[in-house]
Amino acid sequence: MSADESAFTLEVDRKACAGHGMCYGTRPELVDCDDEGYPVILDPNIGPGTIDSARDAVAVCPERALDLVPRRTSHA
Repeated sequence: MSADESAFTLEVDRKACAGHGMCYGTRPELVDCDDEGYPVILDPNIGPGTIDSARDAVAVCPERALDLVPRRTSHA
């Protein structure tokens, strides 16, 4: 999926994240972890095919460190 086709961006607030691993434990197809156990978003562009999975990852975070941000589209 290209960035143009995505409706949302999945973002992580690294300051809020405590490294619990709930996000990548729940949705490893969207979120991996680095060597210290902190999340790495595999593809931040979230579209119709991945929105439910992204919402699951956001919902399980006890620190509320993940967020789905609507993409702004520019029309030239």
